[in-house]
Amino acid sequence: MWLVSLLDSIGSGMGKQISKTLRIGTFRFDGRNIMRDRGRLMRDELAIADVAQWEVFPEMGFDVVRITMKDNRCIQWTDTHADLMEILAQHAGTQKVQ
Repeated sequence: MWLVSLLDSIGSGMGKQISKTLRIGTFRFDGRNIMRDRGRLMRDELAIADVAQWEVFPEMGFDVVRITMKDNRCIQWTDTHADLMEILAQHAGTQKVQ
């Protein structure tokens, strides 16, 4: 992980590509769940059917996505590669806060 940070600090963009290749901080959709990969063996997931609303807070180089679940839990994930926003737009687009 320190190598990814070092390459990003150089500004080469290689760090982002390496983290995506290693599936660090990437998101996938399996038809029912959004899965957040945090490295080789660590993963979080949430059911798309349980998403009540979501909104995006753009930052420099990444976006913060706040997802409010139907049970009122609030989850904030950092979306560096814009793959989470793409999944949410395709499968929960009507729940986006404008």
